[in-house]
Amino acid sequence: MQGRTHLVGGLAVGLAMLSLERFQMPMEDALVCLGAAAVGSLLPDIDTPESKLGHLVKPLALILNRTTGHRGLTHSPLFVAILYLLLEAIIPGFHDPALFFTVGMLSHLVLDMLNHKGVPLLYPLPLKLHIANLKNGSIEEFTIRMILCGTCFLLCLHLVMEKGIPYELL
Repeated sequence: MQGRTHLVGGLAVGLAMLSLERFQMPMEDALVCLGAAAVGSLLPDIDTPESKLGHLVKPLALILNRTTGHRGLTHSPLFVAILYLLLEAIIPGFHDPALFFTVGMLSHLVLDMLNHKGVPLLYPLPLKLHIANLKNGSIEEFTIRMILCGTCFLLCLHLVMEKGIPYELL
């Protein structure tokens, strides 16, 4: 999947979480959490220098690509769990953003499972699992991205209708 599809997917799951009663919070906190979901949705592709985040940290992306390959460690639930635990340990006061970041990463793995290359759910075992055979940049991926965009719109509408328009946006 392309970076923009992952980004919209991360925002969709972030907005879905914000619509849950458990995550009712002030607008500023909600925006931080949405940002965390967005960054998390792009992070697994840090293992390739051509990705949006990999391009920003090219030396790290090259090292990861050479050691674990694309769709290796960074595309595994093991990596997601380790990163979540590290975030909780390093920044204990930011539990909600850590959760949103983690869910954003998981959305990336789910979307990449729609590609024939799959993801290593049982890393370090080399077996990569997939649930569909979509090609990157295909009309099918575009359709999924548009559905995710529509989902984001509807979730935003739901949040505005439920809470009213925040005075900061008037």
